[in-house]
Amino acid sequence: PNVALSRTYNVDHQTADSASTATAYLAGVKTGTYTIGITAEAERDNCSSLTDDMKINSILDWSLEAGKSVGVVTSTRVTHATPAGTYAHTVERNWEGAVPDKPECDHIK
Repeated sequence: PNVALSRTYNVDHQTADSASTATAYLAGVKTGTYTIGITAEAERDNCSSLTDDMKINSILDWSLEAGKSVGVVTSTRVTHATPAGTYAHTVERNWEGAVPDKPECDHIK
């Protein structure tokens, strides 16, 4: 007999959203709800909790490092959570247009 198991939850919620699941399937790392391309140590909606060492490379980064060409094709806006999982690193999936104007966010603008 064959068995296949899948754990589709986030590190902080039982039901995953598309931002964190994009990180999981494109980078192989589970993360927190509403975050993209970062480790679970960063806190959602908290700019000061994000450091460069928390950013996760995706399959696009690995392909570029191997000398391959990459691209993103989507039927939604490229800043939407799922396509953003290929390139973005953010503590809040809803910051599509701009990072909040807060002093603690200056390092990620």
